[in-house]
Amino acid sequence: MHIEPGIVMGGKLMLGWITTTGCLGWFCHKFVTQTSLRDFTISGLKYMAASMIAFCCFVLLPHPSLGVSEVHFILATTMFLFLGALPTGLGLTTALLLQSVFISPTDLPQLGMNLTTLLAPLLLMAGLARSLRTKGPAQLRYIEILKLSAAYQAGIVGWVSFWVLWGQGFHVETFQQLMVFALGYAPLMIMEPILDMLAIKV
Repeated sequence: MHIEPGIVMGGKLMLGWITTTGCLGWFCHKFVTQTSLRDFTISGLKYMAASMIAFCCFVLLPHPSLGVSEVHFILATTMFLFLGALPTGLGLTTALLLQSVFISPTDLPQLGMNLTTLLAPLLLMAGLARSLRTKGPAQLRYIEILKLSAAYQAGIVGWVSFWVLWGQGFHVETFQQLMVFALGYAPLMIMEPILDMLAIKV
């Protein structure tokens, strides 16, 4: 889900910062309006847990490059169901920022796009999960977990495709690069929902 340097250049990079500002604005609004002083400690612990899990996924797990993007195991659905959308969103943001600053500074120009690629599908997944609000993770059926995880993964692929087309235009070579990425990402789209289900049901 990391857009490789050079895919989007110049003024087009600004769109990534605009979209990620909108996503972060939603999370910050929820943090201010939904986090009471009594819940602040619990929310802080969830946020730190999400940050550590996401950072380990970004840095320690294999993340091969597939031309236009890197492929990461993120486990966002598991974090979302156990920790909630707000800690997960802020944790993903913190982990990606730390990874970009200290591990891969070349990712900094793409940070806005990469954050949007992570956060926008999380908002989509949160919307889909509203109908399951009364259920805890252990009470969810496998098919419900699969739908949430698949929606998140599809969102990742959709945003990566959008950024590539935004930066490179509608050319045959661009579509070929996206096909390579989509085919390489397909095993992860199958494996990560399974890992999500195992983590929640075990």
